[in-house]
Amino acid sequence: MGWVVSCSRRPAAAFVISAAFLAGCASGAASAGSAASVGPERPAFGGQRAEFGASTSGRVVDERVGRCQDVPSDARDPLLADFEQDSVFLRPVPERYGTWYMSNDGSPGGRQAPESYAAERGGYADSNYAVHFRVQGFSEWGAVLGFLLRYAPEEGIKCPFNAEAFQGISFMARGSGRIRVNLGTPETTPAEQDGRCQRGCWDSHGAFVFLKEAWTEHRLPWSAFAQQGWGSAARLNVKELLAVNFSVLREDQPAEIWLDDVKFMTEGGR
Repeated sequence: MGWVVSCSRRPAAAFVISAAFLAGCASGAASAGSAASVGPERPAFGGQRAEFGASTSGRVVDERVGRCQDVPSDARDPLLADFEQDSVFLRPVPERYGTWYMSNDGSPGGRQAPESYAAERGGYADSNYAVHFRVQGFSEWGAVLGFLLRYAPEEGIKCPFNAEAFQGISFMARGSGRIRVNLGTPETTPAEQDGRCQRGCWDSHGAFVFLKEAWTEHRLPWSAFAQQGWGSAARLNVKELLAVNFSVLREDQPAEIWLDDVKFMTEGGR
């Protein structure tokens, strides 16, 4: 069973995503993000598993197989999303592929707006659009906004993304509450979700950020990301990124997030 997530600001476009689970949490609650509720399925980092490519039929390939064995590091374009494109996909860059999503734990008293991914007017500075995410009342693990990320050199091949050429993640944000920025890697992700973790999975490397009312730039070097310590210990391997998410844990609600200009940090911290 799946549910529909908007692919664009035009309501006619849609992208089907299966339900799943927020990474970094040990509970097995089902996710929800629209009027249609769903039962538990295979977990995925960041809240849900996206079937990559409404127009692509390629499978995700383990990094040890074929073209995923030596994924090159590419620093051509650090900008991941400025939300000006009318699309659920990341900024188009050759051989880089990703999709945005929103999800939550499906608590009966929980409220999420919007119910599915969509950009909204009111971006940072001269920007027209940003993502606006409001949540409260999710009592299992919380709610999440994030994107899946892959290296896609050709049709049918999607590998973990090599971010070694970059220094970290930066983004513009405003709002209220505390969020945790998480990195999904094979070391903390189970095999059925394209990872290698065997036990104590989903204790992803993350960093907490406190939001302010005014737009503020947040720069998180890779050294700022750490596990919470309840799962299997793993080294952060930015050569194999699977996802990045902005989660609101149950204890940090209610919260409101405006997000814009998400990018990799380059030399010099920019």
